[in-house]
Amino acid sequence: MNILGIDVGGANLKFASTDGRVAIREFALWQRREELAAELVSCVGLFSGIKAIALTMTGELADCYASKREGVIHIVDAVQTAANDIAIYIYGVDGAFHTPQSLAAQPLLAASANWHAAARFASAWLPQATGLWIDMGSTTVDIIPVLRGEIATNSQTDIDRLLAGELLYTGLTRTPLPCVVGEVELRGQPCLVAAEVFATTADVNAMLGFIEFGSQLSTADGQPHTLNHTLTRVARCVCGDRELLSDGEIMSIAKQVHLKQREQVLRGLEIVSNRHPESAGQIVVSGSGSDWLTQVLSETGAKTVGLEQISTEQQTALCAAAVAALLDQQLSGKSL
Repeated sequence: MNILGIDVGGANLKFASTDGRVAIREFALWQRREELAAELVSCVGLFSGIKAIALTMTGELADCYASKREGVIHIVDAVQTAANDIAIYIYGVDGAFHTPQSLAAQPLLAASANWHAAARFASAWLPQATGLWIDMGSTTVDIIPVLRGEIATNSQTDIDRLLAGELLYTGLTRTPLPCVVGEVELRGQPCLVAAEVFATTADVNAMLGFIEFGSQLSTADGQPHTLNHTLTRVARCVCGDRELLSDGEIMSIAKQVHLKQREQVLRGLEIVSNRHPESAGQIVVSGSGSDWLTQVLSETGAKTVGLEQISTEQQTALCAAAVAALLDQQLSGKSL
């Protein structure tokens, strides 16, 4: 059975079918709420022969919704419009799939449940299905302990996960630099970073070689994602420009941002590992920031494994691929 997994985020829509096809659309849900159904119709139309849809989401947090409950209901309604007569199964943080009808009484089960599905899916790459799953996406990092194939956390909501150190709001491309670092060293002394969205981690991580320039990523000033424009954006973070700062000084700022983001991720890893020491031996990494994670974790001596058995495209749409595989497992009775 060919199943389409859909992951509706606040900034991206991701699609992955069990026959290996993948599509990703940048979609600013907070700005385009009323266009969601039409965008989903267009995207679902790219996939032929779909017999069922597995849905997960984080977009309900977008500030176009007054509450997560409202967001879940709107997203499910939009997917139903796109699905037409294709059956929809919605993944819940309880680890079960729900129909739109059964979810109506408890919509918050579906709120930001994609991490749970991805952690279950990724645990297949861990020896004895025990260890940590760490995923870096454009916006966040997830750090989830897994014991013998079971998610080893009591967290149910994003608030729970923030409190537990299992969800870090720092990502590969979308995080504004002042959310990472409050001050940097410049010309031998501390310099405060302007609390404005002048640049994002997409700029820093391109300068340091973790992502390529020339991508279609949105930028803080709307200018292209090129080295020249990136240097200008990072310079603005200390109220400068390329006349006032040398390229070496701007690169130094980028390196300091990277070190601070590295510190944030390793601190989260320490918190979760200390609470679940039995899961700390092996780490499976995933997400658009998997190369970033692999390098940072290798510097600590940690053992990491990747998701080599699925394509790079599937890895970039991991949560969509995960819910599709989990639903396929449930409906067909086969194992992952």
